[in-house]
Amino acid sequence: MQFSDYLGQKMVLIIPLIDPVKSQEVTILGVEAGGVWVESATLMSYAAKSVGSSATLKSLVFFIPYHEIRFGFVSIDKTFLDENALGL
Repeated sequence: MQFSDYLGQKMVLIIPLIDPVKSQEVTILGVEAGGVWVESATLMSYAAKSVGSSATLKSLVFFIPYHEIRFGFVSIDKTFLDENALGL
């Protein structure tokens, strides 16, 4: 799997620069050799607050270097069964 497989899709990442433990939902908009371009409501809120605004006419896109991503996941179309809960 590669980030480029999820262009235009939502992904959940832990990005310590934003929050060291809380996961962030982002939309992958671009992929480069050094990182990914994402759209993020959390990052938009930070950016808007930093300029003293609560709304913008355009959404910002943010570049996140790969070395700043600690963990990530996406969902796939596959049924999950918890073996422990089923007594297996």
